[in-house]
Amino acid sequence: GAAAGGGAVFDVSDAAKRITSDVMGQMLLGEDLQGTQWKPSEYLELFYPVLRAQGELINNPFHLWQLWRRDVRLQRGCLAKHNDIMDRKMDRLMAQPPPDYTIAAHLLKARVDGQPLNRNQLKTEVAAFMAAGFETTSHAITWTLAALAAHPDIQQQLVDELASLGLAAAAGAGGSAGSSQLRDIDQSDFSRLPLMSAVIKETLRLCPPAPWGGTKRAPADVQLCGFTVKKGTMVMMPLLPLSLASANYGPDAMLFKPQRWAAGSTADAADDAAAERDQQHAAAAAGAEAPSKGGSIAAPDPHTFMTGGMLRSCQVAWLVFVAY
Repeated sequence: GAAAGGGAVFDVSDAAKRITSDVMGQMLLGEDLQGTQWKPSEYLELFYPVLRAQGELINNPFHLWQLWRRDVRLQRGCLAKHNDIMDRKMDRLMAQPPPDYTIAAHLLKARVDGQPLNRNQLKTEVAAFMAAGFETTSHAITWTLAALAAHPDIQQQLVDELASLGLAAAAGAGGSAGSSQLRDIDQSDFSRLPLMSAVIKETLRLCPPAPWGGTKRAPADVQLCGFTVKKGTMVMMPLLPLSLASANYGPDAMLFKPQRWAAGSTADAADDAAAERDQQHAAAAAGAEAPSKGGSIAAPDPHTFMTGGMLRSCQVAWLVFVAY
């Protein structure tokens, strides 16, 4: 429809969902989910009812048995359709293995107690990756664009940075350069986009898609803020309160300031220190010797696996969004 100013209304959230679904389809399955063809998407239409049903089941295991409720009947129908979609995807995976770069290809090669994942395990893992990677990334992109819209000076700086690498149209004397001059995205571009990385980190800090973080089991007795956390205790890390605390980010913690992540800044140093601590903890939890800085890592780095994975997903999807 027409906006008050005469321009067209553009649903950024819907665009982010569609672009992210396509990125996830390629990285997870090597499949084009056709989200950016801007047509009705069966998967996108089912996703939120399915997610809502899963949330209800966490609070009430008998939720789906309340058949007298219309919303429950609709959710049961959506869950059945979603299960059918995943079954069809499993049929394709089994009949024609996906490209080696995909997550599904790695899942097919995975072994648990020496055995490959069975069909149900594989379907569960693929569905979990789709759910966890899709909504979180699309929400992060939406909040990033909202933050940039509210800070046009930073937005222009980011456009200039992208344009310097041929990834966005640059404004010139005669207007904007055509999109035909844009080049394809390369893996090496990420290290040359410090402002984009800072903008994404700052958005994730202020508007984390998973605000209550994750839960980890303490690998050993840990002293924390004067308390002893016993080995085996499940510890929840509330990302939102930690990210908005002035004790962690200073008196301007509530402000959108990507420059706080510039190389050498306090936040950047704290981020590096947290990553190094996570490496040490991961090695200790695995019963391996903790590596020195710059040495080999004996266990997966949870900072890279969780935070870094989200950052890379946002970078890929954001660059695809810029290309569109």
